[in-house]
Amino acid sequence: MNNFATRFTLLLFVLSLLSSVQAQVGAGCPNGEPPAFGYFVNISADAGVGKDHKKTAEKTCWVVAQSKSGQDKLESQDPYADLTSEYSYTVAPSGISASVRLYGQVNNVKRGFGSGHANIWLMWHDTLTFRSKSMPLAPEPKDEINNRDGFELLVAKSIINVKVKLLQDPPQCAGESANFRYATGVLVAARSGTSGASIGPWQGPEGSTQENWFVKMDKCGIKSDPISTTVLNGKTLKIHITVDNVTQSYLDFKESPEGHLKADLSNVRLCVVRPAKPADLTITSASGANYWCP
Repeated sequence: MNNFATRFTLLLFVLSLLSSVQAQVGAGCPNGEPPAFGYFVNISADAGVGKDHKKTAEKTCWVVAQSKSGQDKLESQDPYADLTSEYSYTVAPSGISASVRLYGQVNNVKRGFGSGHANIWLMWHDTLTFRSKSMPLAPEPKDEINNRDGFELLVAKSIINVKVKLLQDPPQCAGESANFRYATGVLVAARSGTSGASIGPWQGPEGSTQENWFVKMDKCGIKSDPISTTVLNGKTLKIHITVDNVTQSYLDFKESPEGHLKADLSNVRLCVVRPAKPADLTITSASGANYWCP
């Protein structure tokens, strides 16, 4: 299970640099800035019993589109054991879902082995623009040259305080044992030109704090309070969600004759809490999705 730690270490490094999203390198995709909105998908799964080995993989680098979904079911069997790895997923601004089932049994008291996995790695990225007619628009950087004394005041008058919430349906995970295991991660970031914020307390790399780092490992889902950040009137806030579901199964006629694991994260999504001021605040997103909290 060492690959779990490696996977999440990479994910932590990924989200620390939201603008460049270095995960693309680890996934064999071109490095660089993600699009204004879109999704990323990286999936692998297999099921093997005896000489019967089924496997599949799917890799989609950043694509500018509204949503992506898929599913597969891999069944492997021989006279002594049978094992199944199945998964389904959806990635969209309305929610990211990743569902995995690993199950099987040994049918002989003297022999029978099998192993499998299903790993789902999904990302959604979007760019939100905040506008209020009752506040001055944020000045452009070039304006500082002609108005150095008043530039900071103009910036201050255009600041909007917002809260971003992480929402999700109740996660469903069960059946974990020594040989049927899962690790899940939900990583969230929101960053504007003036500040950034993140969701999920966890020990990060040197120099990080619980306020600026985020991951839950080996947990089914994550609970969190809203995060606060600031955005300038007329400027953008980049939001990013990563959902990772890593599972592994192993059948053995002595130690692990059967198992049934499920690890489901459903409708993981972000929303913006409508502030009291400015009352006329509007949000437009690059994807066209509505991000106001219900």
